Amino acid sequence: TACFKHTDFLNLVRVAVTVFGDFDRIKGGHFVLWDLGLVVEFPPGSTILSPSAVIAHSNVPVSKG
Repeated sequence: TACFKHTDFLNLVRVAVTVFGDFDRIKGGHFVLWDLGLVVEFPPGSTILSPSAVIAHSNVPVSKG
């Protein structure tokens, strides 16, 4: 599932986001940190800690592995 650019104002601490499933990390599933101008590959099984209250973020839809 993909989400649009947003900020989670009520998350006052870093949020752990873990990705599951089978997909090609080159073709999709990227984590986008808009305020930092970064698009990060987010391979299956990985976890990222995000300060989601202060950095606008979204993700790219995944394609089948």
